[in-house]
Amino acid sequence: MRTNARKEAQSNGQKQYFSGGLCKNGNSAMRITSSGRCMCADCKKEHSNRVVERFRKQTGCTPRGQSPRQLALKAGKPRYMDDRVCKHGNVAEKLSANTQCTCKPCMAEKASKRSHESRAKSCRNWKQSNPAATRGYKSARRRAMSIPSWGDKDAVLAVYKKARELERADGIKRHVDHIIPLHGEIVSGFHIASNLQILTVKENLSKGNRFEVVCG
Repeated sequence: MRTNARKEAQSNGQKQYFSGGLCKNGNSAMRITSSGRCMCADCKKEHSNRVVERFRKQTGCTPRGQSPRQLALKAGKPRYMDDRVCKHGNVAEKLSANTQCTCKPCMAEKASKRSHESRAKSCRNWKQSNPAATRGYKSARRRAMSIPSWGDKDAVLAVYKKARELERADGIKRHVDHIIPLHGEIVSGFHIASNLQILTVKENLSKGNRFEVVCG
């Protein structure tokens, strides 16, 4: 049994992980990183039954023909509870207005999407207000990203292919990063295979556009 499997999954941003051990029902299955809960059919059924029973104690039985959401909307309640499992494997309260799950992973995903949309909108507004600068940046980017005549295009494409294969294998998002930045303050590199490295998103964002020069 891998005792630190959950911590590794949390640090790598994985939604699920495999501990290698058996659950209380004697099954070996993936577990949810956020809660450590087993995803086998028996454990999912037990968890769903507990949640539904708690809901029934709080609100009473659901009348036939009306869903929990319909009852919540009718009563003016902002949230409701049902026994449906979200895409992250959790059973939690949902927003009456749009059925949005309120478990931690779903809410974090929503916040991230909203932040991304906000940044994208700001970027679009800046481009519209600065057309000349935008054209200059695109032109410089195209020149920088073009592989030199002496470069090996197949080798560059192989690095990007390897990054996609790693993502499919473990589900961790990766970036192909330039070891020496294309637009560095001290020195600038080329878009060639020997100047490329595969990093996780977390590693790449923490690195930034830096290249350390060590003087002897």
